[in-house]
Amino acid sequence: MARKLGTGRVPLHGTFELTWRCNFACRHCYLQGCRPGPAELGTAQVLSLLDQVAQAGCLYLTLTGGEPLCRPDFEDILAHAVHLGFAVTVFTNGSRIDERTADFMAAHPPRRVEISLYGDGRESYAAVTGAGCNFDRALAGLDRLLARGVAVRLKALLLRPLVARADGMRALARERGLPLRLDPCVDPALDGGRGPCALRPDPDEAVQVELADPDARALLDRALHGEDRCGPCGAGHQAFHLDPAGRLMRCLMVRTPWYPAPELGFDDAWRRLGEAGRVVLGQAPACRACPDRNLCLMCSGLERLGEQPGPGAHTCRVARARGAVLRRRRDEVAA
Repeated sequence: MARKLGTGRVPLHGTFELTWRCNFACRHCYLQGCRPGPAELGTAQVLSLLDQVAQAGCLYLTLTGGEPLCRPDFEDILAHAVHLGFAVTVFTNGSRIDERTADFMAAHPPRRVEISLYGDGRESYAAVTGAGCNFDRALAGLDRLLARGVAVRLKALLLRPLVARADGMRALARERGLPLRLDPCVDPALDGGRGPCALRPDPDEAVQVELADPDARALLDRALHGEDRCGPCGAGHQAFHLDPAGRLMRCLMVRTPWYPAPELGFDDAWRRLGEAGRVVLGQAPACRACPDRNLCLMCSGLERLGEQPGPGAHTCRVARARGAVLRRRRDEVAA
């Protein structure tokens, strides 16, 4: 039985990076320089950790990678996570969802499956993922899930080569009755490598594309005038990340300190993570004085990867562009 939840430090939200492996070779992948990592946990170790995470009070669990479906035991892991009562989200590129996997997901339904799009056709998929056939496979996987009533969300990074493909990607989603979330923030690799940054779009152009979607515009408009984002971060306090070797850390971006959950047990690793202190957002002077800080994804993790807050930073430029568009639209409505 999971412990009673209180108002203190409880790991309510977790991401479990099941594997370093992936069948795509994406140019922007944040795992560049991290593969191959330490040996991945075996099936029994993963299932045991899931038991311990459930006992610790976790409610929301995301299974990610790499490409999590590259693990031969993915179905065992998903079934166990669903059985434990987690609200499970699966991050996938969709290409490995064959008829059998789609049937299994329908029988053991996650809360949702989030599929990343890398364009609207074979040409863009070849440019971003390394092979045009990946588009056909991803689209087939998506349609198999939809045919079985599995809850799906579509998302895409607005990489520089994909800005011009946004209309095509939105049309692809619309044909299937789905929204598409576009994100113009492209992060460095987790080892600090700057390779992915070469694919960053022009912030002003990308934000115009992003905010052409009324839902995205409404969401960001609420964020702009919502609670101040500066302050303690939930990572390591009510959220956690496990890597493929079972190392417990605050989040995907803040990977130190880490503690070996298989050896220590999740509870002890979680306790030690708490003793390491909380991450605080918005401490740089440029953040505290910024009127668009609630629209910005700058965080401690990005700073550790070499991103410094300020007018020249990509995330800051995206936030400023968002704020300018939202205020202009609000003034136009008021007029």
